[in-house]
Amino acid sequence: MEDDNMTVAERTIDIAANESLPRFREELRRAIGQKRYEAWFGDSLFGAAAELTEDGLGGVVVRVATSFERDSLVKTIQSDLDKTAKKLLPEGAKAAVAVGTLTKAAAPAADPFEGQQSVGPSQLAEDGTPGTSAAGKNVVHGAAADVTQKLSHAISTAIAADGPPRAARVDAAHTPGSAKRRRSEPTGFEALVTGKSMAQALSAARGAIRGEATAGPVLLWGPTGVGKTRLLTAIREEALRRNRRQRVLSLTAEQFTSAFVDSFRTGLPSFRQKHRGVNLLLLDNVTFFVGKKRTLEELQHTIDAIQESGGRVVLTSLRGPGELRDLGPELASRLTAGVTAELQTPDREMRLALVRRLADERDLELPEGVAERLAAALSGSARDVLGALNRLELTSEAYGESITAELAERVAGEINRLSTPTLRLADVQRAVSDVFGVDLATLRSTKRTKAVAEPRMLAMWLARKHTRSAWSEIGEYFGRRSHSTVISACRRADKLAASTEPTPLCGGGGDLHEAIRRVETALRTA
Repeated sequence: MEDDNMTVAERTIDIAANESLPRFREELRRAIGQKRYEAWFGDSLFGAAAELTEDGLGGVVVRVATSFERDSLVKTIQSDLDKTAKKLLPEGAKAAVAVGTLTKAAAPAADPFEGQQSVGPSQLAEDGTPGTSAAGKNVVHGAAADVTQKLSHAISTAIAADGPPRAARVDAAHTPGSAKRRRSEPTGFEALVTGKSMAQALSAARGAIRGEATAGPVLLWGPTGVGKTRLLTAIREEALRRNRRQRVLSLTAEQFTSAFVDSFRTGLPSFRQKHRGVNLLLLDNVTFFVGKKRTLEELQHTIDAIQESGGRVVLTSLRGPGELRDLGPELASRLTAGVTAELQTPDREMRLALVRRLADERDLELPEGVAERLAAALSGSARDVLGALNRLELTSEAYGESITAELAERVAGEINRLSTPTLRLADVQRAVSDVFGVDLATLRSTKRTKAVAEPRMLAMWLARKHTRSAWSEIGEYFGRRSHSTVISACRRADKLAASTEPTPLCGGGGDLHEAIRRVETALRTA
């Protein structure tokens, strides 16, 4: 029985000892209903919209990421929060709503576009039956897919346009709403509908499936969220669909590294037999190998062994071959000799296709103009489109608001803000240095040779465009130049960037427009 003479502090300790937070959650769940509680506090694909924590003073804090969510939460469940607080918390303790960083990552554990979990690494024995991944986990192949792969299928169907869009399914367990219809899932390249940003990579992927001879591996590269991992999955499925008896191994660079390290204990010959004796090796995120000298040597020998036996190798990377110097000259030369294809951020047409397809998969009705407004307002990758649609549905369910074009634009603005990294002058300097091959210190020096002046001019222009730095800050950073010098350089860069004619850089450094695109691609992953 509770002592009426206890102080607030004593009560706080007593309540904490009796696990008041779980009790508060359950009482709040009963008060607002299961559906609304899950919409706010449940783990959706992109994490919970709100977090409920103790404030250290006997009260609780509901933390949300944006002021928009705070205002909506206050409007919809603040009264229930207050009633629950009055019922369970010590006298004087409150349930507050605050804007801040959520402790849970606002990104899915199983990313549908990138990373080792989204590809479900697979390996086939010679008879086509399931094998084991390099990390020792069970794997799937062919049409078999886990929940993450099913979600990846649904996403991929929306980022294609090579004929009529195909239907796929989004697993209800990974979305704010539940799909009411079950549909067949296409596999392989049939599951992809590509636009311009994926066309080059898809062509390279088809060539790998056909077994076209190349002097090196196929490298698919581009920033996060553009579908590199999903394309690897499609290649694997297509290869097995055409010939289920061929041996296909799909894994991440991290898994390859772990298996190689383990082989010193379990036996190097068995590792080499497993990884070299395949018809098709699919390896995700080779940038992971940077700094791992012995693993890189083993990878080089693995690639050589597979290709010498008539097999094919497909790799993915965040950066193009010219920016993978850290992998060493041996692997870099192999990549240069092979086929490289870039995946770019989806354009407006592809984003619109993605919005429509995902909405259709979850039976989410979008009024006229909403899909168009959402696609136009977003500026990022396919992952951002998925996040925006999730948030749009979540907002509608949690706040009881109708889905409108205005709400779609508001949600898109939040997604753009959350997904755009806060860039510093050092980030711009590093990206320009990597693309142009100019030393970091040289970019900030007083050297005026054209080989340095042109990259520095672009660095100042991009710094003004992508950071919040003032003219004077940019000038001070790049060689203590005056703000008028920076303004002049930016005006010149503006004029060059606006030109529709090819603009060659000094010393055979390529085209200015291509250089700008490469730097901005690097900045998106900074």
